[in-house]
Amino acid sequence: MFVANPEDEEKDVQHCSLREKLENELKELDKILEQKERVAGGDTFVLKQHYEKKVQDLENEKRALQAVELKKKQDAQAQLLRQKLKSDEAAKNLQDETLHFSGNFF
Repeated sequence: MFVANPEDEEKDVQHCSLREKLENELKELDKILEQKERVAGGDTFVLKQHYEKKVQDLENEKRALQAVELKKKQDAQAQLLRQKLKSDEAAKNLQDETLHFSGNFF
């Protein structure tokens, strides 16, 4: 039969006490972690909304810039068309004058 000596009993008591203390600390840390995860989960939602809003803003800005660029290109094309029409008219006038002068010589 096993008879525990007082030193072993004291070590067992200390061990059980330390184990109980560590288990309580672990439970407390688990509670804190759970609270932080809840808060972080909320922050994640807010960050996701903020990110999505920024993406939407950038897409809108991109469309606006493309519209500005398109308008510039259209204006440039319209100006080129006006210049071409003026050039064509000047060439026609020059051709008419040339015909008129050459008709006067004959």
